Amino acid sequence: MISRNQSLDVLRGAAVLMVMMSHYRVFPLAGRGWVGVDLFFVLSGFLISGLLFSEMHRHGGISIGRFYLRRGFKIYPGLYALLAIMILFGDWLLKPLQRDFVVDALFLQNYLTPSSSHIHVLGHLWSLAVEEHFYLILPLVLVLLNRAKIMHFIPLIAVALIALCFCLRVPYSRTHGFQIFVSHLRMDALFAGVAIGYLHHLREDLFVKFSRWWIPLPGLALLLPLISGLKFPSLVMTCNLLSFSLILGWSAQRIFPWSGWLAAIGRYSYSIYLWHLPIASIWKRWPMTWLGLATYIIASLLVGVLAALVIEFPALRLRDRLTSKRATSVGQSAAAGGTES
Repeated sequence: MISRNQSLDVLRGAAVLMVMMSHYRVFPLAGRGWVGVDLFFVLSGFLISGLLFSEMHRHGGISIGRFYLRRGFKIYPGLYALLAIMILFGDWLLKPLQRDFVVDALFLQNYLTPSSSHIHVLGHLWSLAVEEHFYLILPLVLVLLNRAKIMHFIPLIAVALIALCFCLRVPYSRTHGFQIFVSHLRMDALFAGVAIGYLHHLREDLFVKFSRWWIPLPGLALLLPLISGLKFPSLVMTCNLLSFSLILGWSAQRIFPWSGWLAAIGRYSYSIYLWHLPIASIWKRWPMTWLGLATYIIASLLVGVLAALVIEFPALRLRDRLTSKRATSVGQSAAAGGTES
């Protein structure tokens, strides 16, 4: 089994808690909790690219089919179980259009607008669509860069993509505000994580610069546009991904004491994320209070952990058995940089 990086699980735990609080707002700053999705994006780019970089180092190339198979076993069982349960038992929560579930299953929900009741309960699945589109593209991009022997262009590509997405989001936000869910306008955060992964795995001499004690200070400062409520969505999102890139690079090789509980939440974060919004939609039927927030978080954690134990983790064990021929060597190499997501 691949060893887990405690600091990255801490970041995952923080990300999912922020998103959870954004969907049950009992204090003003909770509304900024959507930034946890940006943190998830940067983490995903770092972790998934790290696995691919490790495989390239060990084997000289990438097995794209194996990569897609492993991603499928990670993402699909939990998601499709959620959709199946909502179809069978969700009528008392919402009466969705059948089309909405098809759109969710095909990862098109961030381009095709679902019904309002569906958004209320499963609207958070747009971020899974962004990541799924990223997973489809990334190994192809890395194979092309590797064959052309220009892997060192990755940081430059990340900078160019950040600038491009920033420019494209500006006109888009005039009609959509902060509701920017389409994949092509959010890929910059994921590829920023890829750039950090490249430095970590292939340019360690540069990556160590993220270990300086002062690195988190500009990282936290870059969150000020978000915290201040700046009404400039594209700038806020760009600052968020730059912030989390610095914080991720700084924390990747550190151990945070007294944070085992947060790392534990991070380990189950995918299943918790899947189930938290349906649970929030139930809790918000009553007046929102601090007690309601506490019980909603506890319920989401319990359901998420149960879903992980019953669905997600068994699927991952099956996946590892099916792909074990190459998994051991890649996993040992990847373990130094984190844990598979």
